[in-house]
Amino acid sequence: MLAFVKKWSKEVDPRYSQSAIKIGTAQVYFYKEKYHNIKNNTNVTDLSPNQRYLAQGLDLIAAFENRKKDETAYKRQVHNFNNYLRYNKDKMSAEALSKYRNMYRLMRDIDAKPGKLSMEDYNPVFYRKYCKRCLENKNGGL
Repeated sequence: MLAFVKKWSKEVDPRYSQSAIKIGTAQVYFYKEKYHNIKNNTNVTDLSPNQRYLAQGLDLIAAFENRKKDETAYKRQVHNFNNYLRYNKDKMSAEALSKYRNMYRLMRDIDAKPGKLSMEDYNPVFYRKYCKRCLENKNGGL
């Protein structure tokens, strides 16, 4: 998968080809559930707006997965994520904004709300399969 990312990064706008490799690599780590490797690949300065949205979402997931080991980093990432959404809400589509907000709400509620949660309360959402798995873990299975 990493070879695929490098091969096809050449098809991206040359200004963002290195960023495409890094963000693509972060996504591979996400899908392989190697969340601890995500942040090393999202900390890029020259990102396109779309790449920046992806990086913010992946960083939130990585921090969420590590929240019990480093609560301070998780809280900082949540704060950064909320600020990012607030300052960029006019630049994002309403659908993308809603999906990112719902993803954040779901993660927040997993830790904050007692009892079972329903995926229906968080639609639409980015990284749906991942979010469903988080809910299943919270709810004790299917």
